[in-house]
Amino acid sequence: MTDTARVSRAEMGITHRDFLRIFPRLVSDAEASVTTAGARVEWPEGRWLEVEMSAEQIRRIALLKMPYVNLEFTFGGFEPLEQARFMERFDRAFHKGGG
Repeated sequence: MTDTARVSRAEMGITHRDFLRIFPRLVSDAEASVTTAGARVEWPEGRWLEVEMSAEQIRRIALLKMPYVNLEFTFGGFEPLEQARFMERFDRAFHKGGG
């Protein structure tokens, strides 16, 4: 097992409300505390995950306004493959449709 590893997701086109609605579904097999500042997740076998979420920001393109946040993930006790699989699931869960 690894000690800790960090992964960033910059300028994700989501709001805090999106995070609060979707993220708990990804960690239904663990004890999770989720807030607008991020999340702390602990699995029974000792693995853990902390997610730090920035304040909501707005990207402006002409008259269009799009919210975004930056996320920082810190994994504890995850094998590299487990971490990669979690991030794949996370990215799929937060993927938005479009052209």
